[in-house]
Amino acid sequence: MRHLENHEGEPRQESFHVLFMTQSLERAGDHAKNLVEEVCHFVTGRSVRHVLRAFDKPVEQMFIEDLKRRQKNVK
Repeated sequence: MRHLENHEGEPRQESFHVLFMTQSLERAGDHAKNLVEEVCHFVTGRSVRHVLRAFDKPVEQMFIEDLKRRQKNVK
């Protein structure tokens, strides 16, 4: 945000360069992630896109799944 805010009113061309560099780095990271997903799919035959890991799930969803698992074990 400090690169966007210009309290002095002076032209700050380098701020735009920083913003464009961060945008490019984010895009490169997205490409790297996509490449890894494709390699995992090629090696395992399974898609890893849209897969929730246990620690990515909301606490409520993990709680409900745990309750269902416990109910199955009781029966």
